[in-house]
Amino acid sequence: MRYLDGIATRRRYARSINLERDLADRASLDGYVLTPRGRETLALFQERFAAQNGVRAFTITAVYGAGKSAFMHFLLSLLSPQKSAMYAAAAQLLKNQKADNSLRRFFDELSALKKPFLRAVAVSRSESIGMTLARAIQDATLKEFGQAEKYAHLCALEFIRQTQSGKGGKNSRLIEAITVLAADRPVIIAIDELGKNLEQVAVGENDVYLLQLIAELPQQKYPVFFFGLLHSAFTDYGGRLGAREKAEWQKIQGRFEDIPFLDSSESTLALIAAAIEQKPAIEKVAVRVGKLWQAELPVPNDLWPQLFPLHPLAARALPQLCARFGQNERSLFNYLTSHEPHAFSAFLKEHTLDEKQPKLLRIADLYDYFIEAASLASGERQSRLIELRDRIHANAHLDSHLTDILKTIAVLNALSMGSIKASQKAIVQAMADTPGANSKETERLLNELITRRIITYRRQADEYRLWAGSEADVEALIQLELTKVPKNLAETLNIDFRLRTVVASRHSYETGTLRFFPALFIDNGRILNTPLPKGDGYVFYDISEGKSALKKTGTIAGEASLFAEAPDSTASVPANLPTIKIKSWKTHALRQLAREVLALRSLMSGKSALTLDNVAKREVSERYYLMAERLREMIQREFTAMGKGTEIICNPAVADTGGTLNQIASRLCDRVYRSKFILKNELINRQSISTQIAKARGDIVARLLKYRDAAGEHFIGNGPEVSIYRVLTEKQYQKGLEPARKVIEAFAHKAKQARPLALLFSELTEPPYGIRAGVIPLLLVQYLLEHEESVSLYQEGSFIPEITPEILDILVRRPERFALKKFVVSGLEAKYFEELVKAYGGTGPKRHSVLAVIKPLIRFARGLPRYTQNTRHVSEKAQRLRFALLNAKEPDALIFKEIPHALGITLDGKKTEVDKVRSITKALSHALNELQNAYLKLLEECRSAFIVSLRMPDKTPPRQYLSAMAGLLSGQVLDPVLKRFMNAVAEKDKSDDTWLEGIIMVVADKPAESWRDEDRHTFEANLATLAQKFLNLHQLAAKVQAAGNGKFDARLVSITTPDGGEAREVVWVDAGEQKLTEAFKTELTSSSLWAEASIKVKQAVLADLLRSLIQGNGSNLDIAASPQNKHINIVRNKNKHG
Repeated sequence: MRYLDGIATRRRYARSINLERDLADRASLDGYVLTPRGRETLALFQERFAAQNGVRAFTITAVYGAGKSAFMHFLLSLLSPQKSAMYAAAAQLLKNQKADNSLRRFFDELSALKKPFLRAVAVSRSESIGMTLARAIQDATLKEFGQAEKYAHLCALEFIRQTQSGKGGKNSRLIEAITVLAADRPVIIAIDELGKNLEQVAVGENDVYLLQLIAELPQQKYPVFFFGLLHSAFTDYGGRLGAREKAEWQKIQGRFEDIPFLDSSESTLALIAAAIEQKPAIEKVAVRVGKLWQAELPVPNDLWPQLFPLHPLAARALPQLCARFGQNERSLFNYLTSHEPHAFSAFLKEHTLDEKQPKLLRIADLYDYFIEAASLASGERQSRLIELRDRIHANAHLDSHLTDILKTIAVLNALSMGSIKASQKAIVQAMADTPGANSKETERLLNELITRRIITYRRQADEYRLWAGSEADVEALIQLELTKVPKNLAETLNIDFRLRTVVASRHSYETGTLRFFPALFIDNGRILNTPLPKGDGYVFYDISEGKSALKKTGTIAGEASLFAEAPDSTASVPANLPTIKIKSWKTHALRQLAREVLALRSLMSGKSALTLDNVAKREVSERYYLMAERLREMIQREFTAMGKGTEIICNPAVADTGGTLNQIASRLCDRVYRSKFILKNELINRQSISTQIAKARGDIVARLLKYRDAAGEHFIGNGPEVSIYRVLTEKQYQKGLEPARKVIEAFAHKAKQARPLALLFSELTEPPYGIRAGVIPLLLVQYLLEHEESVSLYQEGSFIPEITPEILDILVRRPERFALKKFVVSGLEAKYFEELVKAYGGTGPKRHSVLAVIKPLIRFARGLPRYTQNTRHVSEKAQRLRFALLNAKEPDALIFKEIPHALGITLDGKKTEVDKVRSITKALSHALNELQNAYLKLLEECRSAFIVSLRMPDKTPPRQYLSAMAGLLSGQVLDPVLKRFMNAVAEKDKSDDTWLEGIIMVVADKPAESWRDEDRHTFEANLATLAQKFLNLHQLAAKVQAAGNGKFDARLVSITTPDGGEAREVVWVDAGEQKLTEAFKTELTSSSLWAEASIKVKQAVLADLLRSLIQGNGSNLDIAASPQNKHINIVRNKNKHG
């Protein structure tokens, strides 16, 4: 007998349930099996119906295909009127499945109520919760009361109309409707796919509090039940919310009781057993085989006989395979009842019953349906399955026993993290139709496969692997990441999935300026939460789903809501930039693909990546790049400019939107960037230039400043600076540059007060010019040099008398720090100005201008030595004038207010003040001369100090005299300061002033030009000390020289008393006397009296001895008796030759 003749399967349901569609469809209940979890939920409903208080708002949470909708449909059928076909079918199912008697009585009583439950049912769409609830109430009242305009019906209708009109419906009207209905009869509200509402709430619809109002409804005459069906936890749908909003959601979730609608593995096995019907002949064999496996693999309720001919391990693996690679119970019953190849029915058809050795459907038999078929159907989505399949195909030459072992390992490897792993024990059991059968043979075949390196054994995990394998459940991780992908895809796609930029090729070639349009996704009005990338325009791919993509028409410029409707949309397109928006009617598949790409991207780079091993990382990476390429292909296919079902919207509008995107972009640029600015030099005509070109630009500015009109003679060769200079100056290129120069001219003409250069840069870079930032500074410098007599530059409010390459470098990087101002002479003090022009205006046609006068004055002040810029050794007028010039901010204010005020004269504009004008110019000249000579005066004072301190003769030139003195000491000085001093004195190649500055530097240890006034005192003190040392050494050297040749030591001994008296004596010691000196010193210092004396006493003894010796030699010196007042200075010089 064939298995097919003795075994049948009962289909649980013919198709997936839709609560709205199937509410009155009797056939939709056929085959429904009430699971233990379903029984528990019915019991909970019974309990809460009877309770006066308690939660009557529930969420039922489970993954796709778990039977949520089927259960809710069953419950709604039990709550239909008693005489209805739906109740009769549901009650019979409840009876057949041996439900608790109390449950059967409870629902029988409910259906017999005079006014049975009002069943308000809806399947959510991407809409507000209020809209879904209003539809449910409207449909329920229509079905129950017909066309009669009941109050609840009117409330729901009013809410729908207000929402559709854009005014927004009031939640209070829906609560009123529910309250009115509950006063008449019990109410059950069932919302399937509630997650779609919550997703909509998370992106802006703010009616999640309506759920709280429903959950908190006060006790009515009749109870109100609410059931919301979800695929994941309530708060998971609020992933994009802030911390505060999430906390509010959690509080609302707390008002609901969640029912996880997942059955245990034993319950699922019972579900499978209930679906298999066995005839007596089969049942007899099943009982015998089942008892054998019950002893080997115990299971509650002794289910193995009822599962025959499923192998116990195959029965346990089956639900896991359906959950991992299908849609749970839906896929499970599809396998059991369908007539697809390799399904359960195919096995029944192919095998016959052998009562002695009955054939079981083993794990290896599941391979072809779940692994082979799944890999072909899902393609790259199941790359792990593809790899397993490829390994099986690569070993197709093996015999059937080895192939079955490989298939068994493949299935268990595919489950990876399931409850069954590919251990030796599990494989031996899986290959046996009865416990222990062929165990030795199976072990031998496993060893053979290892030897042939077809499989590997992971000892620590006690697991065989057909592939490299991974401990990570990649599919589960991807599903987790999918829940984190935001509802609005554009914001994330534009960061993680960059599109190719569109270039306006023809327009760029004709103008020399590369115009490019960054391509971005746009989804329901949102682009990015960060600033948009720089571009001359933008291409937008509108991936809004369904009607969202179609409801907005017109241009981007005309659709303010396109970029501003979302409160968290912080990026908007500048109104003056051209845009191309491409709409497609086919975005659903693209959005699904994009979600997976984003999930894979997040898994590659996010925190979850830390949980992946190398194999899993490779799998995720391969899938990402494959899916990303497919997404690009789909974008090109669905958003092609010439494709069907595609709409191109340009802003501003262009007559022709045909051709490629590059061609459309060129037409837009022709219209928007219409100034005719042409600069065909790609080195400088760029938004961002290289370091080399920046250096070349600086060289151009430096040569223009230095050579002015003759600069062209200094640009020779083929360097980048030569190329750039030519396109800026040669006649053939001037017409293309004229639009920019006119803008700069107009900007300067309006600059009666300082105008920020950032405004000029902005005007030049925006339409209709669109000039690149690289060339704007050069165009500006050209203009400033041509109009330097009337236009000047300011940096942070300070006047800049002259542009330098350093100033240009700052200007390029921070133009907002600079401003421009044009000066007009008319209306000023003409006579005074004319006098200044005569004195300081120079020569040439540009001399009669404010800047021609003021720039030399400011350059003079800033060129003064630092000493002169700080000293107080000039008159107060000179100090005030110096301050005014060094801190000048406004040239006209400086000339006509600050300079006269500094000189103590005020101009009030009267024409009769000619004498006052002359007084100002005279005082100005005097003050300027004083400042100019201040440093020279300092040098002269230092020269005089040298003459006095070094006791030079009056008529002898100081330089000549000091050089002669230093020559006498050449090679004899050990003191480092004296040595540097004599080196400076000996310099011959410097001018007198430079020579003097050198020796001043040695004395003061600071250049004279950078002195402050207090440095004078330092100089005087240092000079006195140095001069004394120099004179002492010179005297000693002179006496040595006079004594002639001979070997001796010479010492100069001097004593100075507090009253200024001083005596000197040169002491000569020849070689013969040296030994006597050393002996005397040894005897003196070795005495006990000397050893016990303090340093102070020893110094006093020495002073007294020196005084006595010098006085005895006839020196005129009155030395005080107190040794503490004595100062001894000994300068020693060794001379071996006289």
